[in-house]
Amino acid sequence: MNSVREFLHSPPPIALVMAVAGFAALPPNIMPVLSRLLAETHHLNDAELGYFIASGTTAGLLASLTAPFWINKVRSGLIVAAAFMVYAIASHGLYVVSGHTMLYTLQFLLNGSIVVIASVCSAVFLRAPNPARIMSIKISNDVIIASCFLYVLPIDTLGLEGIVTSISVVFVVAALLSLRWPATYQHVQPRALDMDGISHGARQGWYVLITLTVFYAAGVSAWNYLGRLASAAGLSNDEGASAIAVGLFIGVFGALSAAWLTGRARGLMLPVISGVIFVLSIASLGVVKGYVPFLIASIVFNVSWNLFIPFLMALLPRSDFSGRLSSLLPATAMAGGIFGPPLTGNLILWSGYDVALIATAALAATSIVAFAYLSKSITKSMTKSIPEILPR
Repeated sequence: MNSVREFLHSPPPIALVMAVAGFAALPPNIMPVLSRLLAETHHLNDAELGYFIASGTTAGLLASLTAPFWINKVRSGLIVAAAFMVYAIASHGLYVVSGHTMLYTLQFLLNGSIVVIASVCSAVFLRAPNPARIMSIKISNDVIIASCFLYVLPIDTLGLEGIVTSISVVFVVAALLSLRWPATYQHVQPRALDMDGISHGARQGWYVLITLTVFYAAGVSAWNYLGRLASAAGLSNDEGASAIAVGLFIGVFGALSAAWLTGRARGLMLPVISGVIFVLSIASLGVVKGYVPFLIASIVFNVSWNLFIPFLMALLPRSDFSGRLSSLLPATAMAGGIFGPPLTGNLILWSGYDVALIATAALAATSIVAFAYLSKSITKSMTKSIPEILPR
């Protein structure tokens, strides 16, 4: 009890950064609900919704790739506060602007500001003595904030304008909180981005990055269309938000299980089985009807995603001993989000939800097969290199 009082009276500096990061992750974590409201308000078809999502992930990719060049040249608290205020003000355009060009441009600005915040916070977390533990706590924190947001607010009553206004209020509070940014983290020095070193990275490491991009293309597509899929399954806005929130919250147990099992689980059985379940969950999202079947599919989707992807990410350091390719890890999610949602959206438009989600599941399946092949190949390469590493 005393430790809790001490924490509340004088929280450690990392706690403030954790709270800020959780607020910044709110829009991406509730994007399935936002995308459904946006589509209904602006009469976007599924293909146009995919282009809307891709415009945001394009900004995120640019922010992620350029972060090493600017992140140590600015005061972290000020740029984070400014990014929060930009989003809080500009987000109201989501229910005001008309025309697809303006809507896509606005999303480019909004998502870019979020990734600026995420880049600064990530640089702080990676300086921690135990970054893996900090990132695990961060994921849990993000999920709790987003789940509570969806549970508390009446989506049907508020509509797009009410939800956007609620997010903007949260972001104004977060901006004020950012002005108290810990002095220790005002200037962060990220790992240098060596483009020459990256271009000469291990071949298998590049294959892992490509596999991650394909996996994200399928996963991000299914995630961002969950709101529309809930509607197709016959759920109201409130029911859809509730099912998505439950899936999001329970999904964190997949990440925690992966953290506990990595190093304990031997062989490929566990990751491959979780990957296959993930593929099946995507396909099922396109055909289920009713609240309970959709809820189950959403939970399985989130848990299997969070359980499988740490194993895939773990292949990168095993295949690239220099660590140079690790700076491109965040970019794989953004790259997958650029071409995945438009592809799925067009498939939905022309072939329907069932065919589109089966095709998206097939795309995910290729990444599972690639994971199994790369895992064996990398293990074989490491086994061969051991005699060369040992002293003679």
